[in-house]
Amino acid sequence: MTGRESVSIARRVGLDARITVTVMPTGDKETRMSATARYVLSRTMLIRNTQNSSQTMSHRIDLASNQAGTFPGTVACRPSGVLEADVLSAFAP
Repeated sequence: MTGRESVSIARRVGLDARITVTVMPTGDKETRMSATARYVLSRTMLIRNTQNSSQTMSHRIDLASNQAGTFPGTVACRPSGVLEADVLSAFAP
């Protein structure tokens, strides 16, 4: 026996994003708009070995528009700002 075994990993990733749009008057006919998001990124993995035993692992990252988050290990996630920009573009004249 070599101390190694084959495993299969089934992974499911989910994203929940909520946007807050803030509108502030800056003058008589001008306003400033901004959008911030809260993200919840979840990852569930089902790991099964060749003896058919399995283990489920679940992880969750909560982050905001300007934050990064990391799953256990080396998987880092950072919002790109595209969602916030898309929301603001809906209000463009």
